[in-house]
Amino acid sequence: MSTIIKARNEKGLTQSELAKTIGTDQARISKLEKGTLNPSLDFLKRIADGLGQELHISFIPKQS
Repeated sequence: MSTIIKARNEKGLTQSELAKTIGTDQARISKLEKGTLNPSLDFLKRIADGLGQELHISFIPKQS
C-alpha cells in the first residue's frame, strides 16, 4: 500500500482528510495503509478517485 501513502502525501492530504473526501473514517485509511484491511474493489476505486488517480488491475501471464 506504499503507492497509496505516496499518492496521499504528494497531494498533501492527511489520512483524515482523505477519509472525509471519500466518505469513510481515518481508521479505515490507516488499516489500508498498514495492510491490515482487505479492501473491496469499490473502496479501492474510491481511494483512487479521492487521490486523483486511476485504478488499474491487470492479469499478466506467468512466464514458464
